[in-house]
Formats: sequence, C-alpha cells, structure tokens
Amino acid sequence: MARTFASMACSCVLSLTFACGTAASSGGTGGGADAVVDTGPVGVTATGIAAPTAFTCTSASKNAAGFSWQASPTAGIDGYVVERAGLTGDFVAQPGVAATVLTFADLTIVQSATYRYRVRAKSGSTLGDTSNEVTVGAPATGFHTAATAASASTGSFGAGLELTLDGNGDPAVVFFDGSALQFVGWDRRSGGWKAPSKITGSLALASGGAASIGLAFDSAGLNGTYAVVWAAADGQELDWALSTDGGQTWKPDTIAVSPAKSAYSLPTLAIGNGKAHVAWLQDGARLFYATGTLSTAPKGWTAKLEAPAAVKADALLAVAPAIALDAGLNPAIGYFSHGTDGGAIATFWRPGDAHAASIVDSLGFADANASIGLAFAGSKPRAAVTVHHSAATAQAVVFVTSDLGNSWGTALPLPIDGSGGGGGATRLVTSSKDVSAIAYASSAPGGGKCGEPKLALSADGTTWSTCSPDSDGSRSKSAQFARIALGSDGKRWLAWLDPSAGVQVWREP
Repeated sequence: MARTFASMACSCVLSLTFACGTAASSGGTGGGADAVVDTGPVGVTATGIAAPTAFTCTSASKNAAGFSWQASPTAGIDGYVVERAGLTGDFVAQPGVAATVLTFADLTIVQSATYRYRVRAKSGSTLGDTSNEVTVGAPATGFHTAATAASASTGSFGAGLELTLDGNGDPAVVFFDGSALQFVGWDRRSGGWKAPSKITGSLALASGGAASIGLAFDSAGLNGTYAVVWAAADGQELDWALSTDGGQTWKPDTIAVSPAKSAYSLPTLAIGNGKAHVAWLQDGARLFYATGTLSTAPKGWTAKLEAPAAVKADALLAVAPAIALDAGLNPAIGYFSHGTDGGAIATFWRPGDAHAASIVDSLGFADANASIGLAFAGSKPRAAVTVHHSAATAQAVVFVTSDLGNSWGTALPLPIDGSGGGGGATRLVTSSKDVSAIAYASSAPGGGKCGEPKLALSADGTTWSTCSPDSDGSRSKSAQFARIALGSDGKRWLAWLDPSAGVQVWREP
C-alpha cells in the first residue's frame, strides 16, 4: 500500500515545437528600459492601447522558451514588451522588441522554475493592455495527478507503473490501466500533463496481477528517445516500443520470441548514449541479458547472455530484476538466487562475468516478498534490498554498498516508520556523493505512522530517515508501485498508482 505526491516547474526551447497553456490576464506591472510602467488599474491603460492577441508559447526546454503573438490592432505602436512572473508575484518586463517583431525568446529561465508570461504593446513610454497569460515550465514542487483513474477504459485501474525523467528533467510515466499500457509525460509548453497515449493492449501480468514493464529515456539525438519493454500476455514474446516525439506515437518491435514450452517475464531496461540494455526472466528460473543500439532492430542485438546463480544457490527466483548503468554506462543487474538452504539471495552480476556475487540473503527463509533496487555512486554499486529473515521481520529493507561489486559490506537496516515495517518493490537512486533515497511500500496497516509510499533519505549512505511526503495520508487512499527518479538538480521524484485517484507524482521541494 502507498499514497500520493506532486509538483511543477518551467522553461522553453526555440528548437522544439509544442504549445503553452493560457490563463486570464492577472495583475502585476513591468517595464523595459525604454518603457514606463502603467500606474493605472490592472489590465487598463490611460492611452487605450489594445492588447496583442493569441499569445502562445511555441517552444520549451530546460533552458529556453519561445513565444509568438498577433499584433495589437492599435495604430502607431512602436514595440512590444513581454513580461514574466513566477507562479506568484509581480510581472517583470523582459527586453523589448520592435513593432514589426511578433516573437520573443527567453534564454534566462531556470530549469526547475515555473513561469507565467504575457505581452503588451507600447507607444513611446506607455504600455498598453495585457494579453492572455501562458504558464511554461516543469511541474511545480509538491503533488500532481498525472492521469486520473477515469482514463482507464476497462478492467481494474492500476496494475503496474514505471517512472523516468526526460531530457528536461521532467517526469514521464507508463502505467497499465487495466486494459492497455499507457504513457503520460509533462509538456513544458502548456505547463501541464499530456493526454495519455496507448502503447499496447497486450502484456503479461506477474503473480498477484502486476504488470511487468521497463521504461527508460535516452537524450542522445535531436529529441531524445523513450523506450518501453514488456512481455506479451502469453509470455511468448519479449516486446518493446520506441517514441521519438515525446511519447505521442510509438513504434513497436519484438526483442525475442520464446522457445517452445518456455515463457518470458519481468523485463527491465536501461539506456545510455543510444544503447539499450535489457534483462528478463525465462520460465521464472533463468535470467537473460541482451544489448544493442536503438538504431538497430532488437532481434539483431548481441548474444543473449545468461546470468549465473550466486554461490550456495541452485537456481534463480521469480523476482523482478533491477538493472543500472555506472558512470561509464556499463550495465549491472541485481536479482535473486534460490539458496540451497531454501532462502533468497540478493545477487549482483555484470553481464559477461563468469560469476555473480551475493549481496545479502534471507538466512534460509523462503521470502516471497523479496525485492531489489540497484544504483551506482559513480562506479560504485549500491543496493536497496527487501529481505525478510522470518515472517515476523519488521526491518526488512536494507542498504548495502560495494566498491567493485565482487564483495559487499554489512547490510544496514533502514529505520522503520513507527509500526511500518515490511517493504516491497524497493527502488533506489543515489548520486556520485552517496546522497541516496529509497522508495518502498510497507506492510503496516494504514501505512504506519507516516503514510505511504515510504521515502528513506540519506546524505551519506550511513544515516537514514524514513517518512512519506504524504505524511498525513490526505492525498490518496492507497498507493501501489512506488517508483523514484533523481533529477540533475539533485531533487527526487516519486510516482505511484492510486486505484481510485490515478497516477500520482510528487516532486521534492
């Protein structure tokens, strides 16, 4: 179980083409170097200079915004002034443009900020009426509903979700709404969420009815590329799709077709510099890895390597693997081996190595709720593992570090949130300085003392605190599939599913 979060911010780029949201003009003043701010009532000028019309954001990115408008019908004007404000506060004039110019570029925006814009005509030192406003930028800090449960076509909403960040550092989510795998991303031009777009209607559901999905974004190329991977409903195909237009349209393909009497499940995906890395389970007891460039057909990718079991293990467990890239974009995979003592062993493997390393184990307990998250602090692997030593284990989520991955340190139990122990679907992000965060769901009734999903934070990988952004439980009734991402500004994003409220997203202040 888990709960809800959301947020916002703004910016625009001239080479892109999208569209900005509008709002009724509001108060505030602004003036350029050659203009005097009107001191009359908001939206009214003494000279009666009519406002420009159809003020629109034409492009948006993390470091620029472009705008256009239709000319003011008032004769004799000698220029235009675009004014900018934050989500609150007064408007401030930007450098003016001539009367023959009906466009403007703002190259001074901050990636994580959200702005409001409007434009005014001027005659001499007098500014005219204000145009409509547009809001531009990334999601604001706090809670958002990215897609409502009403967007589900049939079936039970909320069987799976994955989160990534695009080239602007804005969130994008894929989720299974009960009948189809949908994509929803943030549109900086409109300062809002795009309408969900369908990727596929056929994908496998793992034990418990959860969808098995992998999602990643690669910034290489003009517009960047989203990739999604999933197992077909019958388990006989490992499929994927690419989008190069911000998730509006998708090109499906097949990575592999299962051998007779065999099935694929639980795929995971990472992308770096135009190269994809995919891992999946076959028959729930073997793990395979394949890699190739986004520009080549996936069926032609390099050899599908099989991961070995850990020492003192005889097979693998049907637990979702995790894949991560180090600072050099080299892949590593975290998964679970079945110990010869009947327990679960969290396992680390670099594709191509002959042996795998044990991270931590359940001490012989057959843990049906084991989970693993993997990340790199530069070139050093870090793991967040849910591993129970008995049915009554309270502190089940642990953080473990390694220098090379061939040997791992002592598991550090995360502090529990009041009565909230357990842990499931553990996900981890970390920076090169070991500033880390772990997202998971607890087994405590009602989410424990501090709500769900749980967010454990550490500035050094040693000292941790655990709570939830939805600490009072006011955002949603339930939270599932807690996912976490780390922005280039060091801020964390969470996403999860609330079956009644929809896809929830939270941005760290």
